[in-house]
Amino acid sequence: METVDKFLTKMYHTNSDFVFTVTRDFVRNCQTPVLILPDDIPPHLYAVAMEAAMLALKAEVSMFPWKAPKERIPLAVRQIRSFLRAASACFCLRRRRPNDRAAGASSAAMLLNRSGNRPLRRTINHEENAQTTARRHHERAGIL
Repeated sequence: METVDKFLTKMYHTNSDFVFTVTRDFVRNCQTPVLILPDDIPPHLYAVAMEAAMLALKAEVSMFPWKAPKERIPLAVRQIRSFLRAASACFCLRRRRPNDRAAGASSAAMLLNRSGNRPLRRTINHEENAQTTARRHHERAGIL
């Protein structure tokens, strides 16, 4: 019962004017891309969604209202898929080792030849690959 009491206190009293799971400072410093689908019901206020969108460095906001009329839902789904594809491409770029970021974001990939005996070396431009992948996804989704 004590855990429930702490949860409800945090949710409705401590941080009741903003998102209860994070602080404004966290959102302001968040480097992760964020997609916000605003709503305007008591647990999900439009004003809070717009404040989060303004605070987040890499925020994208969907149309409002996105749930009504029902014809808008496929548009929202398309935007969600596009966002996730683009965010996935960005995530792949960030997973590189720190020393790979030098020389125009090119890194050397060590590959084994078919026999597995000796490594082959080739240069990969991660930014170009991510942009090409994102462009392909947007073309498939009908955005470009």
